[in-house]
Amino acid sequence: MNRYDKFINSLKKNRDLEIFEVHHIIPRCMGGGDNKSNLIKLTPREHFIAHLMLHRANPESKSLLKALQAMFRSNFFKHGAKLNGRKYDAMRRYAFRKTKKPSKDVLYEEYYTNKKSLAKIAKQFDVSEPTVKKWYINTFDNFITLDQRKYQRPSKQVLVNDLKDDEFPYKKIQEKYKISFSFLMVWRKDYGLTSNRSKKPSVSILKNLFIESKLNCKQAQKELEEMGYKVYYSTVRRWKKDIILS
Repeated sequence: MNRYDKFINSLKKNRDLEIFEVHHIIPRCMGGGDNKSNLIKLTPREHFIAHLMLHRANPESKSLLKALQAMFRSNFFKHGAKLNGRKYDAMRRYAFRKTKKPSKDVLYEEYYTNKKSLAKIAKQFDVSEPTVKKWYINTFDNFITLDQRKYQRPSKQVLVNDLKDDEFPYKKIQEKYKISFSFLMVWRKDYGLTSNRSKKPSVSILKNLFIESKLNCKQAQKELEEMGYKVYYSTVRRWKKDIILS
C-alpha cells in the first residue's frame, strides 16, 4: 500500500477542482468510514488510478475489483474498448458538462417566463426529463409540475368569470394560474367552454356578407366580430374564397 499512500498524500493539499469525485481513502470494504478525514476530492483520472492501485495491491478483494469494474460500465465506449485513466477522465468530464445544472435565472426563464414544458427543457439541455424535474424541485420551493396543476384547476364557474374579465389570448389568466395558453385551452375544452373563434358561421351568413352585401374581407371581419365571431383576417379570406367557388 506504500505507493497508494504516497499517491493519496500528494493530493491532500487544498485544490479548487471544478470537476471532482469523492474517494474513500480507506475503502468501506476494508473498514473505512464516511468521516471527513477518510474522504478526499480527486479528479476523475486520479480516482481511476487510486482504484487501480487498490486493486493491484489487494487482488484477492472482490469488493475492490467490483469498484474498479464499475468504472468500466459505460455506453460512452464501444463494447470491448480498453479504458484507461485519461479515457475515464474524458468520459466523466463529458458527463459533467452534459448534466451541469443551469443557473436559477435560466431555469426560471425557461419554465415560468417562456412556459416551456419539462420535456422541452430536457431536450434543450440534452438531459432526461427526471433530471430537469430534480433541478426544479431542488431550486424552487413548492414547485408544481404542469401535470400536477392539471388537477388543481379552478372550478368551471371561476374559470368562466376569469374568461369574462380577460381578453384573448388571456394573458392575465395564464399569469394567475402560471400555465401556458395551450394548457388553458385544455381546461376550456374539458369544461365545454368552446370559443366562437374556432366556429365557422353558417353558409347563409357568409353569402349575405360576401354575395348580397358585397363586403370586402376587412368589412366582413368587422361584421363577424360584432356578431361575436372572433376571427383572423386570413380565415375570413379563406371563407370568402370557399363561398365564391361554391
